[in-house]
Amino acid sequence: MAAPTLFKMAAPALEQLLTELLEPDSAGIRQATARLREALEEPGTLEGLAVLLREAERPQVRNLAAVLLRRRLRKLPPGLIDRLPQLVVEALERDTDGSCRGSLGLLQARLLLQGGPEFREPIWKWIQGATREPQKLEGALRVLSVCISEAGPALFGHAPVSVSHAPSCGSPAPFSGPALLWLLRGSLRSPNPPGVVGAALGALGELLPLLGGTRKNLWRSLVPEVLQALQELLERDQERGAAALEILEQLLEFHPEALSSHLREMLGLCLQVGGAESRGDALRVRALGTVTATVQSRGRALLPLLPWLLRGVLGPLCAPLGSPPDPEDEDGAEGPSPRHAAAQILDALAQELPPEKLLKELLPLLEGPARGSCAGGRKGAMLALAAIAGGCGSALRQRFLAPVLGALRGGLGDPEGAVRGAAAAAMRELREQMEPHLAPLAAEFLPRVLGELWGSPQGWFVLEALLEALGEGAQAWLPQVLPRIQGALEAAEPRGRELALSALHALACSCESLPLPPPTLAAVAALAREGPHQLQALVPVHTGLYWSILVYTGVY
Repeated sequence: MAAPTLFKMAAPALEQLLTELLEPDSAGIRQATARLREALEEPGTLEGLAVLLREAERPQVRNLAAVLLRRRLRKLPPGLIDRLPQLVVEALERDTDGSCRGSLGLLQARLLLQGGPEFREPIWKWIQGATREPQKLEGALRVLSVCISEAGPALFGHAPVSVSHAPSCGSPAPFSGPALLWLLRGSLRSPNPPGVVGAALGALGELLPLLGGTRKNLWRSLVPEVLQALQELLERDQERGAAALEILEQLLEFHPEALSSHLREMLGLCLQVGGAESRGDALRVRALGTVTATVQSRGRALLPLLPWLLRGVLGPLCAPLGSPPDPEDEDGAEGPSPRHAAAQILDALAQELPPEKLLKELLPLLEGPARGSCAGGRKGAMLALAAIAGGCGSALRQRFLAPVLGALRGGLGDPEGAVRGAAAAAMRELREQMEPHLAPLAAEFLPRVLGELWGSPQGWFVLEALLEALGEGAQAWLPQVLPRIQGALEAAEPRGRELALSALHALACSCESLPLPPPTLAAVAALAREGPHQLQALVPVHTGLYWSILVYTGVY
């Protein structure tokens, strides 16, 4: 007697099989995978997966069923394909799990790509119905966003969408430009909850590449609504607000002309968020990153706003040193800080604007923080020099050499370690343009660095910058520097050995010949015995040193 198919055995048998695939048991997973591979050859199994979209108890199983159906969409029988759009809508109506709805949305998008207009009708009716039920609206908008992102032009007959301010009389076609814009613009307004507003902004961002760009007045009218919605969302939910800021970069990419008359308002919102110390760092960095994207996109269009823009950037750049400290000031910390996100704006400005125009406005603004009593301001001034070095280095050397060297001298001699570290970063960035002028400065401060109790990563970072600035002049300092490196290499602390090896790498960059005395060579060789990978950093600049250490240790 032939065994019944899994579908005829009822969905629970298939549900149990999928459940076994989710268990943390490697042997069980292998067995379940083999059984599923055989079962998928049975047409009834595909019908069973469709049932599980709605009836499986565990959301992980419902999610897996949606994924399997999407992957085998072209192998489904025609009858199931025709019913699947409605089955997906029924599953969406019942499911409240975000991950499941995402998978169902992806499945629906694939159906929209594969089918004709009749496949669009069920999902559009469901989305329209959700607009009348606030508890369903957020989920519907997120599904809509997935469909727009994945199905793209297929929703609109492979042509840009013609749009107007409101849908025409009668019932607009499913996924028509007027209907979608009317739905999304209505969802931006208060008193919709943050989830709805964030989802509407996300869907609108996905829609932007598909909308025709001929109605510039419409886009200009849309920008104030987007900015107002963003401002309210940022006040109510920082996490959703940070994600929703992406729409500004999407507008910059696809409809930059719409922002031309709203640049100050948009940048003002981002600078206000980026400078607010009461907000989370992730949100502040995201907002300041949007300013950087605007600079890169609009460039010279920002010249009339430059003085105002720079004052806004200097707020987070020169803010007081806080608790916790900036990531680069704390060993082991990761991630960008608002201070460095502000410096990246200056980097972008230096790349996009004429150097003389930027320096004329920026340098006077930096004088106060560079000489002030606030260590954060002094650090910010040093980071500003580092940021503009790439775009303005030549102009700084030709017209502002003495002030720049004076600022670096003040930074390297600052009592605050964070300021000295920022000055070292500026020296490194300026080295290509000012190398002959930096060597005397490095020689002036190297004795101080070597004479202090510097065991922190910042101290090593400053040492490296000074050695690189000295160039071949570093040879004269080997008797003082190498014992420091040797002591750190012989210590048991792994981080200290890593920093010492990095300093040795800086010496190798500077010196054409780097003879190591036997005690230092032995200390480095001890690392090679732990594995040649410890010395890989030396290979690009000092292959001879690398191989001599390997030979010394007997590795080769």
